Amino acid sequence: MKSVRMNRMLKLLGIVSISFVLILVTVGGALAQEQKVIDVQIWGGSPGGAKEAYTIAVGELIRKAIPNTVVTSQLIAGMSAFALIEEDEGSDSVHIGYGSAYNAGLQYRGRLPFEKPWEKVRVLFGLTPSVTYIVTRAADGIESIEGLKGNRHSPGTVGMTGELFFQHVLEEYGMSYDDLRIQHLTTAQSTEELIDGKLDSLSVNGGFPRAGFVHLAETMDVKFLPLREDVIDNLVEKYPGTVRFTIPAGTYKGVDLDIKTTATINVLHTTADLPDEIAYKITKVIFENWDYLSEVSADMRDVSHEDMTRDLGIPFHPGAVKFFEEKGLM
Repeated sequence: MKSVRMNRMLKLLGIVSISFVLILVTVGGALAQEQKVIDVQIWGGSPGGAKEAYTIAVGELIRKAIPNTVVTSQLIAGMSAFALIEEDEGSDSVHIGYGSAYNAGLQYRGRLPFEKPWEKVRVLFGLTPSVTYIVTRAADGIESIEGLKGNRHSPGTVGMTGELFFQHVLEEYGMSYDDLRIQHLTTAQSTEELIDGKLDSLSVNGGFPRAGFVHLAETMDVKFLPLREDVIDNLVEKYPGTVRFTIPAGTYKGVDLDIKTTATINVLHTTADLPDEIAYKITKVIFENWDYLSEVSADMRDVSHEDMTRDLGIPFHPGAVKFFEEKGLM
């Protein structure tokens, strides 16, 4: 009888011991998970640009909103950030980029310069437009894109969003770089060369309004070229992240009529691997601190709720969708 009771006690003690161990393992695992450091990499922008201040500010907000985060901002412009995020797939880092939805669309669909589709790219937040500007000297009398043939033209440095997009514009007119005398200069260099008469025209995808073009239009008489309606339609249809845009009359000196063109929309982008909870928190902290971010980067002031959630042909991250749906914006 004593032997039976002893066996029962030993079994009970064994069950209690196992349960206690399981509790310790569970609690310990939960604490370890809670204390795990989250490495957040924010990529995009160029030194001294508006995106630099914005990405640094977003990084600081994320660090404060999500415990145990280490945030690093890396200034990488153009397509490079998209390519590097793809290359870093499978790492433990959280990747967020500030770049053009046009670039994201090329990556998502596998169009040049990307070699294959990468369907993991996701949008967190729609931001500002990057307007397609094509500028000539007014004295040259050029009225259309076809008139650029033979021009000393700078589309920007190789690989930048505006440089790639300008090639699409030319294609819609049955033209290519072979029809122009191309010089790959920065926007600042292009502006100075145009003023000095060393360049005939320039193109860029940039913010609205663009301070450098305010200065340019006050320094010399310039002409902002419109795009044909059918060209605009084709560009919007072919390239996700591209929208119709109108430069209103009076925006720049000498612009007496509305200029019909396109814009590529800037976005905060990430990957499908980002946990929904973190994507939700990032979207939330950015939305709730929009006034502050608009002070950091003034061009954010005109971003509407519609702009934030606009369908650009690239999927939104489910975590961002959840937040915007809670706000009634999706």
